[in-house]
Amino acid sequence: MKGVSVIIKKDDKYLLLQQARGRPFELKWMPPSGAVEEGEELADAAKREVKEETGLEIENLEEAAMLKADYKADELHFFTADWKSGDMNPDIRELNKYGWFTKEEIKKLDLMKATKEFFERYSEEM
Repeated sequence: MKGVSVIIKKDDKYLLLQQARGRPFELKWMPPSGAVEEGEELADAAKREVKEETGLEIENLEEAAMLKADYKADELHFFTADWKSGDMNPDIRELNKYGWFTKEEIKKLDLMKATKEFFERYSEEM
């Protein structure tokens, strides 16, 4: 199974979501993420997950990396994108809270393992 994770940038800050209690990765921070549906293209899955989890519109979507996933997905495809429009409208059943963070602030968060690995490896390129 494949998953997608989208790092959204706005004004040199990146959107991360803290997972709700009782959910996989409880209280861990991660970007909008989810499973790729059968027959779905990776980029389409990335856009869908962002819209479902945040309500935001994005642009300049680019695949940045593929890492081993922490959960059900065998591979997690990370994308980068820019915020285009919209206000956060999170699914409160899935999220505890959210925030826009600088790269330095992200280093201090309790990140999901694959998210931490992505920022450690690729943040200089973003």
